Amino acid sequence: MTFERYDAIVVGAGPGGATAATVMARDNLRVLLIDKE
Repeated sequence: MTFERYDAIVVGAGPGGATAATVMARDNLRVLLIDKE
């Protein structure tokens, strides 16, 4: 099993979640974006 480390985990890839993930990624944070579909 491989483990990954992330600075932030965003649950929900709607407009708010996608924007939050994009902003954090632009600041060089490792972001995991999770959506149910």
